[in-house]
Amino acid sequence: MTRGSGWKATMWNMKVSEGNWCERYTVDVAKISVDKSFSAKLPQLWDDETQQLQLKNLMFQGPILSMLNDNLLYMMAKVNDEDDTAWAITIDMKHAALKALAKFSVKPNQQLVTTLCFSCVFPKYLNIPPGASSFFLPM
Repeated sequence: MTRGSGWKATMWNMKVSEGNWCERYTVDVAKISVDKSFSAKLPQLWDDETQQLQLKNLMFQGPILSMLNDNLLYMMAKVNDEDDTAWAITIDMKHAALKALAKFSVKPNQQLVTTLCFSCVFPKYLNIPPGASSFFLPM
């Protein structure tokens, strides 16, 4: 879990035919723009000096890439480890902006990502035969 010291996230992609990785977006948590409408949901992160929410003061875990939108990154976060509330946060990597956040209940001191399970589907990139279903792979 990281908190206060900051972090950066970078998205890469690779065309199978080319075999080379290309950097798409890099976002620094300190530079993510946050619409003021989110300040009511997380008032404890408000910084009077910058007049913005300081996302870097959250405790983040488990970055997960979106399967439906190549620009989105999802993360779980808490204000304090002892809190019984956590947040699912959506970051638009292309625009370096907080896109959404949703509150959910957890046990105090509970790790946010205890069991990892990601669905794995590539419908945009592969020719999937009719009637084939997506696959869900535990990690």
